[in-house]
Amino acid sequence: MARKPKRGSGINRKGRSKSAERFVKLDYYVLDSPAYCSLRSVSRALLVEIWKRYNGSNNGEIGFSVRDAAEALGVGKDTVCRAFDELIDRGFLIVRADASFTLKEKLAREFEITALPLGDKLATKDFMKWKAEEKNTVLKIGTVGPQNRDCEVIPMCSKA
Repeated sequence: MARKPKRGSGINRKGRSKSAERFVKLDYYVLDSPAYCSLRSVSRALLVEIWKRYNGSNNGEIGFSVRDAAEALGVGKDTVCRAFDELIDRGFLIVRADASFTLKEKLAREFEITALPLGDKLATKDFMKWKAEEKNTVLKIGTVGPQNRDCEVIPMCSKA
């Protein structure tokens, strides 16, 4: 005969926890994708911070401003802006609603994470379609020497 859980123990009648902790699940297909491997460390950290704001039903409405992201990551606004551009370029994020100072309710952009389902639609996983392009114009920051002739271009923050 199964024991009945004590009252106030945080366990329901079926033996499950009443207050399940939230977590961020990063599947191996995401971590092993060429798009994720090409991200800078700030962009990877930003993706996790955005993913933390997903509550199971708000994909496409995840609001995150550049200022909030800069504070959360401990870097400058320009660095965060480049990281947002990189995540959008690689296909991890889609901007669903742009930021506006004219609307009193909404000051931050709202994002969709393409690795997660949106309502009853399946995840689009746009980042799986991304392929590295050979670009020959700008070297990555911190690289020196002639061996780096074929470096990729670092996307600049789009100022609106």
